[in-house]
Amino acid sequence: MHPIKLILVVLGVTASLEARAQCLPGERDTVLSPSGAVLLSLGKYDEAREEHRLMIKLEGQSAKELYRFGRSVCMVWNPNEEAFALTVRSGSNTSEVFVVGSSEPYLIHSLMPLLPENTRAFLAKSSHGYVEAEEWLSSGLRLRVWGDHLESNSPFEARVVCSGAPEISVCKLIVTEG
Repeated sequence: MHPIKLILVVLGVTASLEARAQCLPGERDTVLSPSGAVLLSLGKYDEAREEHRLMIKLEGQSAKELYRFGRSVCMVWNPNEEAFALTVRSGSNTSEVFVVGSSEPYLIHSLMPLLPENTRAFLAKSSHGYVEAEEWLSSGLRLRVWGDHLESNSPFEARVVCSGAPEISVCKLIVTEG
């Protein structure tokens, strides 16, 4: 068993190794990669900026600040742990997804420009628009995109699959509603 995982188990902190998203802050202040090689945790909250700090710690290294965020973040690991998808909930009416490499330098890439054009158009015309990483399978990263149309106030929802790892290169619409 990985030393970080063993310490967490001894302290009574368990990490779910499921494929679904794990979020911070939440019931726990840490998220462990499936193999236990990478630990993501909350750093000290910055009260002046009202921001949380997402810290990353690789096996045998000290923790480093990776990203700052306002509300919450959720992580989904790709199958070989070369990267993880980071859903950032920056406000009550918006979220977006980034892909983060799990080795140094920690490159962070937004998936928003890669979304299909019609999906981006829905988000641009919505009062509430969200993009969320659901799961990362060997076939690609599955995203849920949803919200409401600003003019008609009717809901829309789409599923998108993005492929390439660790660097996502293309995202395709697979299902749309509304």
